[in-house]
Amino acid sequence: MPAKEIQLDDLKQGFAAANAPGIALIILGVCGLVALGIVLNCFFYSPFQKYRVQFKEQFIGPLIRSVADEVEYEPTGSSTMMAEYRASDLYPQSVDRHKTEDMLHGRVGATDLRLSEIHTEYKTTSTDSKGNKRTSWHTIFRGLFFSADFHKDFQGSTFVKSDVAEKTFGSFGRMFQQSLFSSLQLVQLEDPDFEREFVVHTSDQVEARYILSTSMLQRMLALSRCG
Repeated sequence: MPAKEIQLDDLKQGFAAANAPGIALIILGVCGLVALGIVLNCFFYSPFQKYRVQFKEQFIGPLIRSVADEVEYEPTGSSTMMAEYRASDLYPQSVDRHKTEDMLHGRVGATDLRLSEIHTEYKTTSTDSKGNKRTSWHTIFRGLFFSADFHKDFQGSTFVKSDVAEKTFGSFGRMFQQSLFSSLQLVQLEDPDFEREFVVHTSDQVEARYILSTSMLQRMLALSRCG
């Protein structure tokens, strides 16, 4: 599946010109999911579990739709998000079971946005000295998965990840950055703050630098500092 090209003009139209509804949608989505998780935690391990879906459908859904236009809410999640999760190649580990819930699908300008809670796992089996088999489940990803479609195609793949190596080992950690993505090229950008926070790998250096404009780097840094 081809990735979606991010152009500076699209970013200005999709986020700057429409920043009020866009920010409202994203903040509402994140805050709504967090609040929902807290509330539903009271029901998850209780006799009232059957009311969880009713609560989502009758309260959360209408609340979101009353604040923003062109917003769809699916309390049980969607297979669409798992398809995008796999297409992203962010987590190459094979998924043995997954769960999606609380998906928000909206639009900011010409940009389609999706946000969903996803939990993916893989399993391992072991046998003890008595021949008893045991199955263990391990989390691959658990959290909010966000997807933005700008409806622009490009040919390469570019990955931006938190720079664990440099944060842990400083400048010495840069020696390990290329080996993590042997099939891709390491991208060295001119923004030292961004370089300290993230590591970028790509199959096309020119395309990666076009996508990661100065304004995009600043937005990503601001988002990472919010956490």
